[in-house]
Amino acid sequence: MIKALYQPFWLLSDDVGEGINPLVLRREAGPTLPVFSFEEEAILYRLFRASLSGLRTVPVPPGELASFFLSGPCSRVEHVALDPLPEADGEAAVALVTLSREAFLEMLARRFARPGCHGRDRPGEYPRGVL
Repeated sequence: MIKALYQPFWLLSDDVGEGINPLVLRREAGPTLPVFSFEEEAILYRLFRASLSGLRTVPVPPGELASFFLSGPCSRVEHVALDPLPEADGEAAVALVTLSREAFLEMLARRFARPGCHGRDRPGEYPRGVL
C-alpha cells in the first residue's frame, strides 16, 4: 500500500452530484474559501452553522486545491480562511485567519513542492513537516 505524503485539506461542498462545488463565504473583502486542516474542524463548522446543514465535507489534496484557484471552481475566490471558527461570523474574526489567494498559493507551493523542484531543495531533501 502506498501512503500519501501529504494529508488533504478539507472543504465544505454542496451535496449535489459527484463534483466539488465548494462553499464560498461572501465577505466585504471579497469571496473567501474556508479551508480546513482536519475533517473534524470542517464538520464542527458545518454543525454550528445551521444554514450549512446540506453541505458535505470533501478531502482535497494540496495540488488539486491549487488547481481549483487556477482554472477550477475557485478561480474567482480572492481570499482563503484557514480553519475559521464556526461561531466567528464577524468580519474582524474571519479576517484574522484569512490570506489572499496569492499568499495561499505561494504557501502551498513552498510547503508541498516535491524535492528538487524549483531548485530550492537538494536531491533527497524533503519539505519541512513531511518526515
